[in-house]
Amino acid sequence: MNFEVFWHTFAEQYALFDLYGVDWQSRYDTFRPRVTAATTDDELFTLLSELLEPLTDGHISLEAGERVFLPKPHPEWVDTHLEAVKQYVRAHYLGGPGVTVKAGERVAWQSLDAHVGYILLTGMAGFTGDGTDEAADVEAAGRAIDEALAALGDKDALILDLRFNGGGYDAASMAIASRFTVVERVAFTKKARAGAGFTPSREYRFAPAGARRFTRPVYLLTSSLTASAAEIFTMAMSALPHVTVVGERTDGAHSDVLTRQLPNGWSFGLSNELYTAPDGEVYEKVGLPPDVAVSLDAPALAGGTDRILQEALRLANGG
Repeated sequence: MNFEVFWHTFAEQYALFDLYGVDWQSRYDTFRPRVTAATTDDELFTLLSELLEPLTDGHISLEAGERVFLPKPHPEWVDTHLEAVKQYVRAHYLGGPGVTVKAGERVAWQSLDAHVGYILLTGMAGFTGDGTDEAADVEAAGRAIDEALAALGDKDALILDLRFNGGGYDAASMAIASRFTVVERVAFTKKARAGAGFTPSREYRFAPAGARRFTRPVYLLTSSLTASAAEIFTMAMSALPHVTVVGERTDGAHSDVLTRQLPNGWSFGLSNELYTAPDGEVYEKVGLPPDVAVSLDAPALAGGTDRILQEALRLANGG
């Protein structure tokens, strides 16, 4: 029964089989015969994990107590340099002289020089606590970005850093983006899986908000760790004429996560929506491309050299 519920939920709700080139019925034909009344929990977890392997979607997960399977592999450098990178970010961008940190460490800012300010956005949820109150988080995100712009709004350019932002609420992303436009704009459109097809596409827009808007040059830093609602923010901001994206392609996981539970109590998540960027393209799976490509050099960053930030600062100062 657990296998059947799992397979049928994906068959009826998952939106991205075509993008990933996966024949889900063929997967059923291959894996269903391996499940019997004698199949143990360990064997079932391994089998369901194997079933999911071709769907390298960052919004797919399978959780059975302490066991978790995520089919999307993380960047190779994460195993060797993640802790050192975290330490560098905390020491220089979330701490140190001249750094202001607000909203549960989701927003931090500082002046880099006389002309350029820097804002780090570490997440799009958790601005007020554990991230379970969306309305409170959206309001707090707006307050925090307003404070940052009050401090840095007279700069000639800003650098917004989303390289380590794993996402959260789209609405928080829109609240922050609204401080960088003077006209209402389309952020994205999306549709959800419904039966054999999709619901009609719905357009999502963002409009000017906050005490002040920043419309001078903005350099938005991204990496392969920039995911989910942070990518939605990147989508919206990329449509603005004064924004330049610097860094790497983003993760490519845009859909909200639909969570479900198996009869045995295990939980799983999947992507049931398809997002389209303002340019009419779908960047699910492949990620949003930067305007200026610079790889995240984790060993160099761990050693104190931030090549992506250096390039953005060079561009901001007239490059």
